[in-house]
Amino acid sequence: MSPKRYSKTLDSTDELPFIDLVLITHNHPDHLDEQSIRSLISKTRHFIVPLAVGELLEEWGVSQKNIIEQDWWQPKSFDDLTITALPAKHTSERGVFDKNLTLWSSYGIRGKEHNLYLSGDSGWFKGLYEIGERQGPFDVTFFEIGAYSNLKGQMEVHYTPEQAVKAHQAVKGKMIVPSGWGTFDLGLFTWYEPIERFTAAAKLAEIEYRTPRIGEIIFPGKTEGNETWWKPFIKIEQ
Repeated sequence: MSPKRYSKTLDSTDELPFIDLVLITHNHPDHLDEQSIRSLISKTRHFIVPLAVGELLEEWGVSQKNIIEQDWWQPKSFDDLTITALPAKHTSERGVFDKNLTLWSSYGIRGKEHNLYLSGDSGWFKGLYEIGERQGPFDVTFFEIGAYSNLKGQMEVHYTPEQAVKAHQAVKGKMIVPSGWGTFDLGLFTWYEPIERFTAAAKLAEIEYRTPRIGEIIFPGKTEGNETWWKPFIKIEQ
């Protein structure tokens, strides 16, 4: 089971090129979908997952030799790329009786030219400063902003848009791309509230950010991908 989607996927996996690495941050259905994984098996070299998530991928048909499980702070190198699983403050489960039996992670992705940070799902935690010290600075960070709630449990395991800006600064990020909004219905708010709050907080903090459309490609150091493309849709709904 997965939440309602606001937006459709861009392409079928048949239209994707061969994929070197697929990174899975945790086993929640909106981040790990069986049909998607099965459709990627024939064209993916490696699936990188947190500890104990690999068993589920094997059940779905992924060969064990193509699965790499990582603990926090554990690096894995592929040619000129190093992927390091990093801490996050979240949970894992796919049913009623498997609460927190598998790990969840954020990731540091270091290449020859750039260093990236992928938050996955997480709430604010002081360990972000350690990530910044040990793995930063990051040229680009991707922080989720769209699953926050006033409920205590959700507040602890998801960033608000304002906390995402603070977390970006904690890990020593240079440019931030907000993620995890406008795709699934994950909270008791309009689909565009997260991005409106984020842009306000980012401007206040005077940090560099990009807000690409779903599927749009952006490049560090270039200005593309910063349009407020969601504004016309807000007016239509109103």
